[in-house]
Amino acid sequence: SQVIVVSDGSQRCDRITYGWVFGSSTNDIYAEHSGEGYGELTSHRVEAFGMLSGLLFVYHLCCYTNMYAMDRPFPVSITFFSDNQGLVNRV
Repeated sequence: SQVIVVSDGSQRCDRITYGWVFGSSTNDIYAEHSGEGYGELTSHRVEAFGMLSGLLFVYHLCCYTNMYAMDRPFPVSITFFSDNQGLVNRV
């Protein structure tokens, strides 16, 4: 199966929130997180919060497991998904 990170964000009134799930294409969930954003109340900002948070999790996971020191290629590809076309274009 493939490893994926799916992130999303929401803007309601004066709050922006985000969340992400790190899992497999066969619906296994390995980790998940949600939080509240800050700053300008825009959909693009909160979608970016979700993507950045998920990316930072993957980065710290790789550091913790010392994957960067391996003598072979990265063991698995990771695909990131977002439903915000503006964010996808910028990434």
